[in-house]
Amino acid sequence: MALQFVNVKSGEKRIARTEPMIAAHLNSGDRSSNANKGQDRGWRIAPETVIELERIKSNPQEIQFIASRFGMLMENISESDILTYISMKADEDGDDTKTGQGKSAQDFQRAYEDDIRRLRDEDARVEAEKKPGQKIEDEDSTPVDLKNMKRAELNSYAETAGVENVEGYSNAEKLIEAIKAKESEEV
Repeated sequence: MALQFVNVKSGEKRIARTEPMIAAHLNSGDRSSNANKGQDRGWRIAPETVIELERIKSNPQEIQFIASRFGMLMENISESDILTYISMKADEDGDDTKTGQGKSAQDFQRAYEDDIRRLRDEDARVEAEKKPGQKIEDEDSTPVDLKNMKRAELNSYAETAGVENVEGYSNAEKLIEAIKAKESEEV
């Protein structure tokens, strides 16, 4: 059982995999009975699931099927029962489009690795296009001046560039040298 939720206040996405997690997200969103009392924390059911929920609600035959499957009267089927059915059906069918859930941890890992590869390729392209003495530019063509970065930003940039043990560099100049060395390795 799993449902994906999206937070309309932060853009965050989460997959709730257990009934308590699903209930917590539902109770922290617009579907909570206390939402109008300031308890709406912005959590919404994924758009794919909303569409499926609306489709099922408008189909009396599917409501009857759900009622018989859960051993309930048709008039007692709630939105929560329909969401449970959608989640269970998606699990049985292996169809993750109804819950908005990714297929597996391997898919998430692959997407993560693809993002890293893409960012490294972009960095390599920028470095290859850079002329001596020119500042590095990112996708927005905003110059990245390593010398003017705060230490936290520089650490983050160094980790992205592949520098290991970032905290081990005693000063920013040595860290900048390590970043430049790492970037020249990749080209």
